[in-house]
Amino acid sequence: MTRGRQLLVGTGVAFILVMTGLLCSPVMTQALNCHFVTIHEVSNIDPVSGVVNIHPGDCVFWIDMSNERRLKVTFPHGKECLIGIKSKVGFDMEDATGCLVTGWMKYQGTASVVFSQPGTYAYQIDFEGGGSVKGSVIVK
Repeated sequence: MTRGRQLLVGTGVAFILVMTGLLCSPVMTQALNCHFVTIHEVSNIDPVSGVVNIHPGDCVFWIDMSNERRLKVTFPHGKECLIGIKSKVGFDMEDATGCLVTGWMKYQGTASVVFSQPGTYAYQIDFEGGGSVKGSVIVK
């Protein structure tokens, strides 16, 4: 099998596994609609999904598609964020900083949140070894 074909088959298998995980997620079953933020590399967060406009009851799903470095998603105002969140998967509150943060996500790792209250929720994606990008979730 050629290298290109192996890559294509591997990508297809990865897609099936990610989609199976998404459809079985407790967050997905509680959300009205889900919006995806696909992270490819430090300089390339999907520009369409860096700022996500949603409605109360919708979820946002972050997917790490950067196979070079691990990353983590942080809501720096985590305590305020918790008021507007109905449920979360892959996020924890850091006691020391008060931030709502994922652990270091590996390639094809996911994290998600269902937002229940209107507001603007800023987040940052940090890449292992340096570099970051910012985004926001706007709930109207």
